[in-house]
Amino acid sequence: KVQQQRQQQQQQQQTTDLLEDKLMLSKILSKMGEIKVSLGDQNASSLDFSEAIQLLSSSSYDDDVNGRDVIQKAQWKEARANLYLYLGQLCCGKDALQNFSNAITDLKECLNLLQNIPSNTEQQQKELIETQRQLCGAYCSVAELYLTDLCYEENAESECENVLKLALQLDDPKSTPDSVQAMANLRLCQNRNMEAIPYILDSYSRIQVGCEAMADLVGLGRENNEEKDVDHDDNIAKEMNEGALKAANTLPGFEFRCQTAKILLECALYLEQNDTTSNGQGEELSIEKRTEQRIYCIEAAIQTLGSLMAENDEVIETWYLLGCAFQSKSDHDASKHYYENALQMLLKTKEGLQQESNCGIDEDMADSSESTMEDITQKIEEVQKKLAEIPQIESTEMEED
Repeated sequence: KVQQQRQQQQQQQQTTDLLEDKLMLSKILSKMGEIKVSLGDQNASSLDFSEAIQLLSSSSYDDDVNGRDVIQKAQWKEARANLYLYLGQLCCGKDALQNFSNAITDLKECLNLLQNIPSNTEQQQKELIETQRQLCGAYCSVAELYLTDLCYEENAESECENVLKLALQLDDPKSTPDSVQAMANLRLCQNRNMEAIPYILDSYSRIQVGCEAMADLVGLGRENNEEKDVDHDDNIAKEMNEGALKAANTLPGFEFRCQTAKILLECALYLEQNDTTSNGQGEELSIEKRTEQRIYCIEAAIQTLGSLMAENDEVIETWYLLGCAFQSKSDHDASKHYYENALQMLLKTKEGLQQESNCGIDEDMADSSESTMEDITQKIEEVQKKLAEIPQIESTEMEED
């Protein structure tokens, strides 16, 4: 009997070791996939992620497990969910939806396992919060699909609404604002603009400290914008305090913040153009309050765009959006500065494309280049139109200045 118990223990240990080896191998494959994505080889990376998923799907922990194995099983589920999330980002349409749905299933099971551990340590509590954050992000990824690739699917709007409600239930005000910004985006798509404002302001409030700190580095901080004689070319590097540096290092990605700024500017434009007396929640909104919200949305957009400028000042769209923001607050000098820089960058890009086409390229590259050229030409015309809208400063006023 003792020998049988030993054999059983050895078998259990061998099984555990095998599962741990598979988990480790899947992590190696995942890391290889990430490297290949960074090198632009998405097909090869997809194969690595798929192989890792197959490895983790070939066997699993038994349902009847003790406390230690519960944690291992949760790690197993979380690892596979992350792989599904990677694959979902590399796919589009219904393939992406299937991968995100698989990730959600694994994360929900992982969350359930962690919530039912009898003795919950501080580390396990951190893992629980992280799993909730990942599940919230997965729901937001599904919502983004219904707003883009799957927007023409039946019940796309209701499905998007449902998953965002689930995401908001998991939302942590101290974490990244994925869910509230996604809901703001949905409300704009539904033409429920006033309801979008509280969500996008909530989103900005979570990244405000980091954005303002980075914007200050390029002369776009709040204090600088309140000064009248600001040289927008004076991008002297400044130092951040420890708290601001930490906030800046935890900011969401470039594209996310760019969308934050766009939504803020769209909300500001709506407040300017519409004589709305309700805030979308049944509360009356005075003219003064509406004006105050509009100005705040514009200033928040400038701070957010300033953080982008500090990160990379070679993105044309950032210069253009800053021009729009300053034009919205009637700062004609500043808006002209940013529009002119955007125009100069566009003209330089167009010139480079023309030189490439003159050198001779294959047919596929020629089609792509032609499409890009049309897009750039359209943007040039748009910026030139914006510049023409800026009131000309009278010569007498210039002399007085």
